[in-house]
Amino acid sequence: MYLINQLAKLSKVSIPTIKLYEKLGLIKGKKNSGVRNTQYTYYDAETIERIELIEECRSVGMTMPEVTKLIKVWYGQRISNARRTLVLKEKLEILHQKEQKINDIQKRVNILLGEISKFS
Repeated sequence: MYLINQLAKLSKVSIPTIKLYEKLGLIKGKKNSGVRNTQYTYYDAETIERIELIEECRSVGMTMPEVTKLIKVWYGQRISNARRTLVLKEKLEILHQKEQKINDIQKRVNILLGEISKFS
């Protein structure tokens, strides 16, 4: 179990970002209800996995609503496997479309670089 500052270091994500993810319901900490009841929130190893998935999704340009939907499908227990498969395939298609757009932009930038090199 990790405190938020430890989680931030391990996941390489800022504390405000962790709090945002918790507010959005993407991750959830637990309060310790032991003998000494504290207000500290503790996070487990699954939380680190979730944050890594969130960060990977964000790095490829997925919006927070898309990430939220994916996380709920990925970790949800109330969704059928057929529904999970459908949502994941939708996300995969979105990623393919984004990849194609990036490839198009790269081609245009290479053309521009070629044009500029003619004048150098």
